Amino acid sequence: MSFFEKLTSAGKDMAKKTKDLADIAKLNMQISSEEDKIKNKYIEIDKLYYELFSSSPDEKFAEFCASITESKNKIDDLKKQILEIKGVKKCSNCGAEIDFSAAFCSACGNKVINDENTTTDNAAENNETSENTESDQTNTCSESVEVAETSNISANVDDPQNVESEVSLCPSCNNTVSADNAFCTSCGTKLK
Repeated sequence: MSFFEKLTSAGKDMAKKTKDLADIAKLNMQISSEEDKIKNKYIEIDKLYYELFSSSPDEKFAEFCASITESKNKIDDLKKQILEIKGVKKCSNCGAEIDFSAAFCSACGNKVINDENTTTDNAAENNETSENTESDQTNTCSESVEVAETSNISANVDDPQNVESEVSLCPSCNNTVSADNAFCTSCGTKLK
């Protein structure tokens, strides 16, 4: 065998080995992709099992379910602490953050139950409640208007257009409301 024949044969062997390595790499990528699919399905099975049987899991899974439940409770407590620091609570109907002192959700108009920091669905009650609470809130609203007028005067000195775009009055109870509120937080009247 001549030198050139040996060189040609070695080149063919190298090309075959390179092709084989590329094929192996492609197959390994496909294996990895399928393994990822399996892992994701395991995760889905785990979540489904927890959702279906967390209250009465098989004894083999009881410790895992208890650990997950404990972590979920810790997360809920930490989220509550964040809301307390922000001075807000979540509307149970729409999930919007609302001020602790709000009587109604500013996003959906649901009545807030202050004792439990939750809201109840009162879409049908909005008009009744605003009519019934208007007379009860006259003193509070007039005080709010006085405070709002005072704050508007001092704020107008700085930027009169900014105050007008951020604050408005509820047409039912004359309480000051943020311009982006869909409902009055005092009487529940729909604003938009």
